[in-house]
Amino acid sequence: MLKDTNIIDEYILDYLAGEANKAEIQELEAWLAETGDEGKAHFKAMARHFYAVRWSGMREEDEKHILQLCGLSVKRVKRSLLLRRWAVAAGIALLTAAGTAGWFLHERESSPLYATQEAPQLIDHTRPMLRIGDEKPIVLPENMQTLLSSERGSIEVMDSSVLAYYALATNGTGNSEFHILEVPKGCEYQLQLSDGSKVWLNAESRLRYPAVFPVGKREVYLEGEGYFEVAKLENAPFIVHTEDMELEVLGTSFNIRSYKDERTTVTTLFTGRIGQFFPEAGTSLELSPAQRSVFSRQKKSVRTEKADVREALAWKEGKIVARNERLEDIFVMLSRWYNFKVCYTRPELKDMRFHLHTNRYKSIREVLDNLTATKGIQVDYFGDTIYIR
Repeated sequence: MLKDTNIIDEYILDYLAGEANKAEIQELEAWLAETGDEGKAHFKAMARHFYAVRWSGMREEDEKHILQLCGLSVKRVKRSLLLRRWAVAAGIALLTAAGTAGWFLHERESSPLYATQEAPQLIDHTRPMLRIGDEKPIVLPENMQTLLSSERGSIEVMDSSVLAYYALATNGTGNSEFHILEVPKGCEYQLQLSDGSKVWLNAESRLRYPAVFPVGKREVYLEGEGYFEVAKLENAPFIVHTEDMELEVLGTSFNIRSYKDERTTVTTLFTGRIGQFFPEAGTSLELSPAQRSVFSRQKKSVRTEKADVREALAWKEGKIVARNERLEDIFVMLSRWYNFKVCYTRPELKDMRFHLHTNRYKSIREVLDNLTATKGIQVDYFGDTIYIR
């Protein structure tokens, strides 16, 4: 049975928006059966918030004007919405066990105007963690200190956002023990590897790497987004593995964006040259500076194109930049930094396209005001969920 409340809430919101698949509905049914009245009360509370947002906020005169342009009457549309609401209630009755059909079969209780609430402070200040083998994860401190020290080198926290490996000696096999640096939502972190290469990790990213590289071989494994400045070492190629591709260089700088929940893996080259191999596409290629490769997970294909290097590095420079991007993709990016859930009251909103250029360290209220100023969408806050309508 589902235990993660965040996943449960996502399934509930997907169901209310009409986007839940068969497997999600089955999981939700099992959870409701297991949790009984407590689960039903939680479902009911979330549903009230969802519909309070979906059917509120538009001024009556604007509503009348829009309906008139469409050749519809206010009375007719209000009746349609009421019937739709009762249909949803019937669907929920089918979803749950007998005896729950009365959840929504009453007039909607008055709800607060969520749009007038102050946006919560959504940035998650959870610290990054270092995992070493099966040992307990080390929460990285904000002050300078030495984490580990031996005759072969040391691991040191340089300041609030830099972890450095200093290798005093490297033998033929290196250190076979892999370390994992995990950066949660709302954070960014810098890593200096034992060969002197530097990696900046974006929010919700992780890098797996050896404490000391063996002679002639440097390999790391990335999930999420990272900017690399690779130290040049002859006869020791630097290889980055992601879920979709393998990248190889000697010394260069590049950015990789490879989140599992996104549709593409994007690699942008700034200096030097890199080679890439995409197994699922059966494609090998080379990039030159100011070029990028875009691998489509759905199509299993890859293309190369001219890159906007400023946009690719915006996150590292404290900016949020999106040019003619889908609204859903923009909110995926924002939710990693500000750590919120998002719910679309209508699925078609996801494909609206927007431009956004703002400071990454502004409040979520300022960022969303900037985003919604140009087109007819509104955002409402409830707890750590942002509703788009």
